[in-house]
Amino acid sequence: MEIKFEEYIEKRIEFYENLKNVHIDESKYSSKIHLENSTFKDINNDFRYFFERRNQKERLTAKENKEFKEKLIFNFPNFKEIANCKNPTIYWFKIQHLEKSNNRKLLEKFIKVRNPKKGWWSKPTKDLENITEYLYLGKVEKNLFDRFIQHLGLGHNMTSALKLCKWIDKMDFVDLEFQFLELDPKEVRYLEDIENVLWRKFNPLIGAEPRIK
Repeated sequence: MEIKFEEYIEKRIEFYENLKNVHIDESKYSSKIHLENSTFKDINNDFRYFFERRNQKERLTAKENKEFKEKLIFNFPNFKEIANCKNPTIYWFKIQHLEKSNNRKLLEKFIKVRNPKKGWWSKPTKDLENITEYLYLGKVEKNLFDRFIQHLGLGHNMTSALKLCKWIDKMDFVDLEFQFLELDPKEVRYLEDIENVLWRKFNPLIGAEPRIK
């Protein structure tokens, strides 16, 4: 069977020509949401019961899940901006006090705590000498808050995430900053490509490198 690629190539060219019209700069970024080291200690204390339920692999009712999210926002009002984001989004965690922290120790701690037998975790990079300021960069098509909760470690164990509350509070001097880029719904088709560009610009410490199409 003869296979011709002309039509496919034309569509890809059209796709990337349209991508050129998508303009992104820092003015479109969200506020910088500070996650101090003590924040993770507070979450562990305030939501101890919820963590226990998760560890027992119990499913929460819709009412319990709603009440949990409301309490999380009440306790940490700066999370409300994340909860209000419903569109396709690129998000990242940035490492604060880089001059005091040690990325090698940070990555080694994550690798040590990470236990694939007890759940899915984000994939660590192999570069222990990476001096990047960025811990992780990812994307989500909708409901950023749900993904953020998973990265805190409050999601289902069988969801790949950073699970920050399980380890980051034990690292001295490490505070984080969370920020995101909310796209227009019609730009969802470019979500993977935008992630690809930003991932290579930020070079995060944790997370699998996106595929180049």
